[in-house]
Amino acid sequence: MRDDEEVLHKYDRPVVFYVRATVLPWVFWFAAAHLSHLPEPNRVVPVATMVRSLAGLFALLGCRSLSRRCSWCP
Repeated sequence: MRDDEEVLHKYDRPVVFYVRATVLPWVFWFAAAHLSHLPEPNRVVPVATMVRSLAGLFALLGCRSLSRRCSWCP
């Protein structure tokens, strides 16, 4: 097998990767948006909003590492 064929064989589920990489961050970002629009936020709400926003960013890294390391993932 040539080198490029070996690399292409590793990327056998591109649709699953792109769906996961799109859905996961948006779930966290919509949760953060919902919290940021609460009428009377207390001290916990800005921290929870920031955590969910950052979780949306780091979800992209999680999708990448999960798809590269996990052979049993769908």
